[in-house]
Formats: sequence, C-alpha cells, structure tokens
Amino acid sequence: MAKQMAYGYFHGGDPRKFYPDYESCSLEELENHKRACDLWNAAEKAGNALPPEPNPSMSVHNQVGQCVLHITKAPFGVGMYEFDDGN
Repeated sequence: MAKQMAYGYFHGGDPRKFYPDYESCSLEELENHKRACDLWNAAEKAGNALPPEPNPSMSVHNQVGQCVLHITKAPFGVGMYEFDDGN
C-alpha cells in the first residue's frame, strides 16, 4: 500500500496522521488535536492501543436510503491527512 495525502477534514482513525492547517484552524481546534495526539502517544508509550477515532461527520438518509444531508463536524479543523491507497 502506498501512503497518500489529501486536504480536508479529519476522517477518523489515528489523529497523528492528521496535520492541522495552522492558518485555517482555531485555537480550540488545534488544542483538540493536540489532546487527541497526546492520548494516543501516552497509550502507545504504555504499550496500549486505542480504538480508531470515529469519523465525527454524519449523513442523514431518507426512507429509501438516499443521502439528503451531510453534516460535517471538524473538531480538529482542516488540514492534511495521511491514508493508504488500498493497493
């Protein structure tokens, strides 16, 4: 698998693979990200693994399953994120 980078919101997983855009994020978003990364680093140091962070965004579907609304939540603001391309 090859590592890829994209720009946008945090999609869940390991917060340490997300790099906030310091010019576009609020202080609160940067602090949220730092806290999440600190928790993951502390767990790793203690020999523990945390479950992947959930994707905070959500979709609302109508009665036949069509997406009618997408709600984007961005507790870490916007920035670059790293992911595997699946190959």
